[in-house]
Amino acid sequence: MNRKVRQIRLIAGALFGALCSLIILLPPMNSALSLITKLAVSLVICLISFRFDGIKCLIKNTAAFFMISFLFCGVMIALWFTFTPKEMVINNSTVYFNISPVILIVSSLVTYFVVRIICRITGRKKPKDLYCDVKIDCRSSQATIKGKLDTGCSLVEPFSGSPVIVCDRSKIKNIIPENILEYEKSCAGMPTATKIRLIPYSTIHGTGLLPCFKPDRVFIGDSLCLNEIYIAVADDGSMDSELGCVINPQCFD
Repeated sequence: MNRKVRQIRLIAGALFGALCSLIILLPPMNSALSLITKLAVSLVICLISFRFDGIKCLIKNTAAFFMISFLFCGVMIALWFTFTPKEMVINNSTVYFNISPVILIVSSLVTYFVVRIICRITGRKKPKDLYCDVKIDCRSSQATIKGKLDTGCSLVEPFSGSPVIVCDRSKIKNIIPENILEYEKSCAGMPTATKIRLIPYSTIHGTGLLPCFKPDRVFIGDSLCLNEIYIAVADDGSMDSELGCVINPQCFD
C-alpha cells in the first residue's frame, strides 16, 4: 500500500511509539488488557504518522502496522528461543535490548549508510532537481516532455495502486491510445467510447475524472522506471505552458 506521508509526521509517530515502549516497566497485564492497549497505541501511532482520511484508510494503515509488528515479533521470538541472549528482555509483549548508547548509535549509522548504498545501487532515489525530462514510450510512438516532481501529487490508479503521471493532452497527443480519444469524443456528444480506466482527482478548483493508460516504458531523466506507472491525460492548457506533466513522487519508489 502506497501512502503519501510527511517526514515530520513519521518522526512524531516514531517518538510516540518509543514513549509507549515504556510499558515494559509496568506490572504484567492480562491478555485482554494487553490487547486493548496495543490496539489503542497502534491506532494513535497511525493517526500521528498518517493524516486521517476516513475509517477505511485508518483500518488499512493499522492492519499494515500490525502485519509489520507481527513479522518483527516472529523474528524476536525466534531469536529468543534460538540464542536466549542475556541482553534481551521481553515483558508485556515488549522487547527491550540492554545495549550501550555507543553501540546503538554506531549500529544505527551503519544501517543508515547500508540502506543508502542499496538505494544508490538499485537507483531507487528521487532526482536532485524538481524538473526533469520525461520520455514515454507507447505502441511504437514516443513523447518527450518536461516534467515536475510534485510532492502534492498523490494520484494512483485505483485498482492497482500504481502511481500516476498527469500529462497535458497537447504534449502527448501522438501517443494517446484510441480508446482515450473515443472517450473524449463521447464526452463531446459522440457515443463511441470504449471501456477505459478513470482516475478520480481533487483540487482546490473541484473534483473530476481523468482518463489514463499504461505505457510500455517511462524514463524519468536517464533512469528507466521499473515499477508500473499510469499516464493520466489532462485537458489542454491545464498546466504551465512550459510544463508537460506532473510526477507523483511514488514513481521513484
